[in-house]
Amino acid sequence: MGSCHFQLLGGMSVSFDGEEAMTVISAGKVRLLLSYLVVTFDMPQSRKKIAFDFWPDSTEKQALSNLRKILHSLRESFPQIDRYLQITPTYIRWNHGLAFYSDVHEFEQAAKGNTLVELRKAEELYRGELLPGYYEEWLDAKREQLAQTYSNVLDKLIAALKSQREYSSAIFFANKLLAQNKVREETYRTLMKLHALNKNVAEVVHIYRQLQTTLQKELGIEPAEETIRLLDRLTQNGSEPQTLGHNPPPLIGRGEEWERLMSVWKQATDGGKALLILKGEAGIGKTRLALEWKDWVESQGGWTAFAGCFPSMRSLSYSPVAAWLRSLPVPQLGPVVLAELSRLLPELSERYPGLPQSNPIQENWQLIRWYDAIERMLLARQPLLLILDDIQWSDRETLQLLSYLLRSDTKAKLFVIATMRTDEHPDDAVGPFFTGLHLERSLKEIELAPLTEEETKRLMAASVGDVLAERHSSGLYAKTGGNPLFIVETLRESPTFGDQSESGFRLSPLVKTVVENRLSRLPPDSRKLASTIAAIGRPVSPLLLERILNMREEAILEWLDQLVQRKVVQEDENGQYDFSHDFVKETAYNLTNESRRRQ
Repeated sequence: MGSCHFQLLGGMSVSFDGEEAMTVISAGKVRLLLSYLVVTFDMPQSRKKIAFDFWPDSTEKQALSNLRKILHSLRESFPQIDRYLQITPTYIRWNHGLAFYSDVHEFEQAAKGNTLVELRKAEELYRGELLPGYYEEWLDAKREQLAQTYSNVLDKLIAALKSQREYSSAIFFANKLLAQNKVREETYRTLMKLHALNKNVAEVVHIYRQLQTTLQKELGIEPAEETIRLLDRLTQNGSEPQTLGHNPPPLIGRGEEWERLMSVWKQATDGGKALLILKGEAGIGKTRLALEWKDWVESQGGWTAFAGCFPSMRSLSYSPVAAWLRSLPVPQLGPVVLAELSRLLPELSERYPGLPQSNPIQENWQLIRWYDAIERMLLARQPLLLILDDIQWSDRETLQLLSYLLRSDTKAKLFVIATMRTDEHPDDAVGPFFTGLHLERSLKEIELAPLTEEETKRLMAASVGDVLAERHSSGLYAKTGGNPLFIVETLRESPTFGDQSESGFRLSPLVKTVVENRLSRLPPDSRKLASTIAAIGRPVSPLLLERILNMREEAILEWLDQLVQRKVVQEDENGQYDFSHDFVKETAYNLTNESRRRQ
């Protein structure tokens, strides 16, 4: 069976039945006619239409005569052409019974897709503009259409890569998009956001200056106000404590969670305020995911504020609120509002001397007026992301203010993310707070699961290389249960590995402290049960525990449920219970032995 193969993007290449044909096909209009028929492959083309497109300024009779001459030249230079083309007195089309390949057709089909595979294929197929060096009216229109399609492909590809946090790859394609149109300001803004997400503020500034120079040289104008505001946002230094260190490990996995964050963020930016709880055991990556999302929001030009809750500060009312307010610039507000804010921010009285004196809050209407002042400052710039880390330790007053901000009678573009440890018992105020938001349908929840064994391997490879990850990741996963903090700390404690076996991973002091705190906060009966399971050293059934401890089944199941909720043990498919990972088992066993020695 015969075949045709055409490459028209970035240059021209023609082959029939696997044999290169450019040397025998005449140049000029003959090649253009073949190309014309290639880009209109799906539809037969009438001779009159072809004649008009090629010779628009000629009479129809002359144009059709010119076309006959071109067809004669084609047959003369390549006699086999009638095998591939159906040439009739009225129309010309390709023989659809033969195999046909055209990079233009393949590109247009791939460009309709939205997956990374389809978009990457389309990007690779577009090697350059259509038939460079040829100039025809019909060709100019098709060339412009394909160039615009390529730009759309790049836009979709950049968005897809950004959503998967592949920022370096997204930057690579954004630079290709910029090469398509040097004065498209939106592309510069996209590059600035991507470099901000990639933690490269210097490059953010460089891209802005490049835009300034280009616009001034080409158009004699300055960047838009939107771009200037974006530069200010991206180059601002955050005031929250950096809990992840200067060189945090890469964020592995969390693709589904990221998509959920995107969905709730869109809801919030449409005026549907929401609180999303990121739940999970200590070290599972709640704060890390929240901070990654904070970086993303800032890269989109949104406003953010971070605050943490601490066990030692539960009695200090509104401490997180003060931290939020101090994270944001003070907007233009009247003296009465500023006076209300000075209750939490006494430095405002020094910055704005002469503010009215605020009276102590004694009535509810005074509290509402104060809340309204806080709301006006927080929501002066929208959309706004507030992060409350470790909400289980939050004071009651902060939660009361959050309820006010999230009330249903406003259309503020507000998204609140709160992280919560599932291995901690929340304060009494947290439960009623959640219940109220559940009733108003303003509460969303995501519980972070441990990393899978494959994700553990990827995180290990990013830290110590593929060779060691291939050799030791299974043992690391068994030891840590896929807890990201435990993985990273264990790798820091065992930087060289050497010939150590899977059981040779050392328990880092930080991991030991986290696990010990988790066990020490258990009720005495549950702690006794954990010690028993550690001493047995293998998965155990409730019936066996009932016999060993001589306790009723109901009590055993109740204690086991507490251990499961605190992420100490987990139930397998056979109804037996074992520790969530080896480090918890080892710590529980060691604590039991230490307790016996003290006795």
